[in-house]
Amino acid sequence: MKRKVVFIPACLIAFIWAGASTKSGLQAFPPQTARQTTPHDAGADVSAQRALLDKYCVTCHSQRLKTGGLALDTADLTNIPAQSEIWEKVIRKLRAEMMPPVGAARPDKAELDGLATLLETSLDKWAATRPNPGRATLHRLNRAEYGNAIRDLFALDAVDITQYLPPDPEAYGFDNIADSLGTSPALMERYLSVAWKVTRMATADTKIPLATETFRARMDLTQRDHIEGLPLGTRGGMIVQHNFPVDAEYEIRPKLWANTVEQIGGLEHPDTLEITFDGERIKLADFGGHEDEVLAAGVSAAARAEIEGRFITRIPVKAGPHAIGVAFLKKSSAPPVEVLRPFLRDRIDPVSTHGIAQLDKIVVEGPFNALPSPDSPSRRRLLICKPKRCHAPTRFCPLWLAGPIGGRRRMRK
Repeated sequence: MKRKVVFIPACLIAFIWAGASTKSGLQAFPPQTARQTTPHDAGADVSAQRALLDKYCVTCHSQRLKTGGLALDTADLTNIPAQSEIWEKVIRKLRAEMMPPVGAARPDKAELDGLATLLETSLDKWAATRPNPGRATLHRLNRAEYGNAIRDLFALDAVDITQYLPPDPEAYGFDNIADSLGTSPALMERYLSVAWKVTRMATADTKIPLATETFRARMDLTQRDHIEGLPLGTRGGMIVQHNFPVDAEYEIRPKLWANTVEQIGGLEHPDTLEITFDGERIKLADFGGHEDEVLAAGVSAAARAEIEGRFITRIPVKAGPHAIGVAFLKKSSAPPVEVLRPFLRDRIDPVSTHGIAQLDKIVVEGPFNALPSPDSPSRRRLLICKPKRCHAPTRFCPLWLAGPIGGRRRMRK
């Protein structure tokens, strides 16, 4: 009796949270070198500042008057941190030279600075021994970090997470600050969708639904020259990395650039399109010339479908990352003579069809006729052994799952 085993990696939940931890006892401020004072000197300094307060401040700021809601006659200078809120107000007024007020008796500036320095030093020493780094916020991984985790855990190098998840909000120019990485029901739905998709790809699920991936060529560069990674003797085109989830047949459909009325550009000259898979040629198709130019002059959409139908290729593919390349055979390296200096961007005119044929995009569709995938880079990360089939239904078989990723679990066949 066959039994289906559904394996969902625990790390593919909607959000991967990274706990923010703080180390206790961390010094928030660097140690400061203070002047060595004796208890007698410190007591004399406090007594002098007490006398200064009683002479110039207590007249107004006492328990009887409480001018400004402040009473300094009962404030304790020997334990300044215990009444930090009161002394912070005093420091601000002294440093701004707002107290004593204009017209009242006023001590020398050196005496006022000495009082402010005593208060600031006492409060700073107390704060240095009791750092407050703030609350620890739960920090979810942003889109880039989530994609890197998927790549490292499951060897899915060709999965582009930016196609499935929206950009993260920024704060101060960064998109990895915990306070700005909020959540919403819609975002959670997207993460769950990605989790299921990545799970099926990593475990090579044969029931994975038919999907279409589109890779568009850059529009800001010319396709007159050779593209790095494509075969020598070719021009233009593009090379893409795609992760094929299961062993199956996949369809590769290159699309040529066309103008706004579906007329393919560059059909006045014969051309040849080459498709490669992991560096090996799998298709060579001719197009262009007088016949195709006359065909495109009729019903342009039908002509485009007929011409691009020559490029469609369906091949069996093993699960895992593979490289797909599409390019044109280069007929000549001589520069064009119609202009002295050709444009680097050939598709600047959305209507004209003159010039050379160019690749617009590559469409990959599949899987078709999926087969069980016994091996792939992702399965090697998840499954650490291949046990023999158990014939007795009551017998336990040592099927160990989640090798390098998580814990091991014994399943019954």
